[in-house]
Amino acid sequence: MKKSSIVLLVALVNTVYGQVPLSLYEAQQTAVRKNYEVQLARNAAEVNRLENTYGNAGGLPTVGLSMRDQESLTDIDQEFSNGTKISRSGNASNNFNGQLLVNYTLFNGFRIRATRERLAALEAAGEQELLAQLQNTLADVTVTYFDVVRQQRYRTSLVRSKEFADQKLEIIDQRVKVGLSNNADLFQARIDVNASEQHLAEQDLLIRRAMVDLNTTIVSPVDTQYLLTDSMVIDRSIALDSVLGFLRNHPELLASLSRADALEESIREVRSQRMPSLRLDGGYSYNRTVNEAGFALFNLSNGPAIGATLQVPLYNGGSVRSQEKIARLNADNARVAVSMTQQRLEAQAIKSYEAYRTALGQLDQQEESFTLASQVLDIQLQRFSVGQSTILDLRAAQSSFEQTAASLVNARYIAKLAETELRRLMCRLGS
Repeated sequence: MKKSSIVLLVALVNTVYGQVPLSLYEAQQTAVRKNYEVQLARNAAEVNRLENTYGNAGGLPTVGLSMRDQESLTDIDQEFSNGTKISRSGNASNNFNGQLLVNYTLFNGFRIRATRERLAALEAAGEQELLAQLQNTLADVTVTYFDVVRQQRYRTSLVRSKEFADQKLEIIDQRVKVGLSNNADLFQARIDVNASEQHLAEQDLLIRRAMVDLNTTIVSPVDTQYLLTDSMVIDRSIALDSVLGFLRNHPELLASLSRADALEESIREVRSQRMPSLRLDGGYSYNRTVNEAGFALFNLSNGPAIGATLQVPLYNGGSVRSQEKIARLNADNARVAVSMTQQRLEAQAIKSYEAYRTALGQLDQQEESFTLASQVLDIQLQRFSVGQSTILDLRAAQSSFEQTAASLVNARYIAKLAETELRRLMCRLGS
């Protein structure tokens, strides 16, 4: 019995040695920094923020500078009214011109305002989508983190079952030596020990796989072994009314509303094409021409210029009308998507809460069953040691203990999943 405990202790030390302690909060913060989906959402939100400027909406003037320097070589043959004739081959000339142009839109049917509102709505949608992705990632981290905890917790029960099998083998071995038992019981006890070892090996594989999933979620090297420091504590105080109340400000719903607002503004942008537009144009021009021969040997002109351009749309083949209808359909679809998102979130909240309450009730029952199974296991071993129970009784007690242990960790995990989903819907993960 002592030898078995020492072996298990050495195995546990070897397993823990070299592992990095990791709390749930640390895992969540690592995922927030490194998770790929979070990075994509963060970059998309930054793009929307950068696009939301008055200049992109067309509300600022545009300034451009252009310059051109041209050298040419031509043959000239000219005859003027005064009888003068000029005939020259290989005449070199140079023309240099430059322009500084400024354009400023004074009015374009309120398109600038509509575009600015649309860009602001898209920026708000990007921010809310980032918040939603953060909550989704935190939920994934929580689920994978406690999956490892669940598997490790069940392994602890299997270790106890293995110790029970070892004690049973030791008792039967002693009884065989004094002629109080037969080899069949001894062989069966050894089979049970081998089965317990096999169960532990299979559970170790499940733990390694669950750890790989955790590493993938938090973007750590997949072969990293962590020592998880948080236990699976269930919050039993969540109320359905609180969850439904938080849904009104859920980032997925707010993002959907912002995108619908952006599409409403796109209708105003299309309508602005029916209205006149007024643009102010100004600038400064410089033009110089030098010829070796010809009527004008040197010409220089420069100076400022200012003007206004008025455009009045009269007919465009009905394209604006069709564009407006398409924009209206897109906006209507966006409003439908808002209703769908709201209904989906409410359905998720109600289903998750029902699962949460059911899991809490089952958890209480499984905790009681596990306590009883543990007591039965100890009692049967004591009775067997004094010859008051059979090996079949021991096997039944061991099997019941393993089943109730598995049911308990699974019930606790299911309750944690339901709690995590409710906290995600309330945007309270990571707080």
